[in-house]
Amino acid sequence: MAKKKVTASADFLDDAIGAATTRPKEKAPAQSKPTVKAVTTSDKKREYEQMNIKVYDGFKKEFQLWCMRHDMSMREAIEEAYELLRKKHGA
Repeated sequence: MAKKKVTASADFLDDAIGAATTRPKEKAPAQSKPTVKAVTTSDKKREYEQMNIKVYDGFKKEFQLWCMRHDMSMREAIEEAYELLRKKHGA
């Protein structure tokens, strides 16, 4: 009996993202401004803030899949896109 070949289809990736992002809800400590400290590639410490935006139906899922395919986080993709826009249109 031949083994069934498995391919990474959009449906499979959608299921993988859904399973990976489903977490039990935990109570977070109350903060006035949620921030996360992270180290960038230049070893400079940055403080990050939460940013919420509304996008058209399906955009978030499409963007998540694009980021997965290009091995980038959504934050990295947005930061790089912003830098390219600043170079194109001026700071």
